[in-house]
Amino acid sequence: MAATGIAAADPPSGASGRVELLHRVDSTVAVSSTVANAKIVPEHLVDGDPATAWNSRTGDLIGAWIAIRLPPSVHVDAIKIAAGFTRADPRADLFTMNPRIRKVRVSRNGKRLFDRQLDIESRALQDLPVDAPGGDFRIEVLEIAPGSKPSWREICVSELEVWGTPPPGTPTTRTTPAVHVGSLDRATALGLRRTKDGPTLPLAVAAGGWVYLGLEDRDPGSGELRVERSFSEHAGPVIGHDLRRAIDPKALPPHYRGAQGMKVAVLDASLSAKCDGVLEAIEVAVEGELDLPPSHDPTDAERAAALRKIWQPPFAIAARLKAPCLDRAAWVRGAALPAIAHPASEEPPAWLAATARKAFRDLAAGSLTPEQAKLARSPSLTYVPAAAGHPAYVAASVHIDLCHPGEFGAWGLWRVDRKQLTLVSDAHDDLVGAVDIDGDGRDEVITGRGEVTGDGYLAWWQDLTPFMPAGLGCDGHD
Repeated sequence: MAATGIAAADPPSGASGRVELLHRVDSTVAVSSTVANAKIVPEHLVDGDPATAWNSRTGDLIGAWIAIRLPPSVHVDAIKIAAGFTRADPRADLFTMNPRIRKVRVSRNGKRLFDRQLDIESRALQDLPVDAPGGDFRIEVLEIAPGSKPSWREICVSELEVWGTPPPGTPTTRTTPAVHVGSLDRATALGLRRTKDGPTLPLAVAAGGWVYLGLEDRDPGSGELRVERSFSEHAGPVIGHDLRRAIDPKALPPHYRGAQGMKVAVLDASLSAKCDGVLEAIEVAVEGELDLPPSHDPTDAERAAALRKIWQPPFAIAARLKAPCLDRAAWVRGAALPAIAHPASEEPPAWLAATARKAFRDLAAGSLTPEQAKLARSPSLTYVPAAAGHPAYVAASVHIDLCHPGEFGAWGLWRVDRKQLTLVSDAHDDLVGAVDIDGDGRDEVITGRGEVTGDGYLAWWQDLTPFMPAGLGCDGHD
């Protein structure tokens, strides 16, 4: 079946003034992640071409999202979205081979508007009716239909449109929305900040001897890619890399200048100070899975191409950390700043604990064996009540290492809205708590590897180390 029903969004004229807003007014689109393939970019979501598509990171399925920011002066009456990758040709039908979106949740400015089923048999753009002013809209994937190719585990959307009415006097020229990965505006709590007195570092993630100062959509690096470390299956092939690249000083955004040589306090996972340190050379960093057949001995050209596939946004700006307590480093904070408080969290109320455990069991059922799921029925729970600047969150996690089932883990993070839970992320992490990191009187919610932003969960680094398989290293006894 040909990919009909999607056309380039040239805004029409008419008495109603109704137009496709993403290509008429200033707008921003963000996606939760992007696939490790340089030829498939997030901008394909809004290019008007049904033969291209946004593809999420492999494994980013339920909980994947698209965010849209529109000026408050516009009126939105519909979001139109494709349920999958609509391209089909004589060689392959990418619509049926890839996962398709069965159900989505639409929210505006953090408030849920509705849940809606999509027709997974239709290749046309499907209406999500909205009657609201502009603002920050979010489309979250709640259910999917797996594709016929099991190894393809990416959310695919060929096209997104937003229809409505712009304010009077809006120019008729066609515009192009800005497209980001991970956040609409990169207004992150963690990382380096620029003040009138120079750079300051309220709090930053530290891992593997590096401090993560910022995330950029465009690569400010130059030169060859370097493998900082590799991730391997146990006694098996390499499955991923932590890559580095030298900074191009001309391309580095100005607010990073002055970071090299900054004195910092080095903190452990509980945010307790352990020693003093200093930031050294700054590089660009990206972690990702290696897309090579495990039994294949790649040529140099194939290996280089695989590294380029990993090298996708967001690009982390990372500084090497020099400190005597490097093995304890989980966070750093500017040495001139006052000591930071312990992150606040508490036991959830009984109703929420029961609801979170059920949500966790449902989430884990898709990734664990029946034996593992049985062992994971009583996860650890962490609850952050709502406060100024953030809603309530609850996380459930389990990490078990036994001989027979092997080592395994699962994690889920949900936003709590009254008595309803909305999945934010199922990445493997831990909810640390809420803490005011910059002294503005508003708490930020942080995790072991990142933070919870207005757009959702943002990981500043990934650990691709696989779990230990069952039986490996055992002496024959469980």
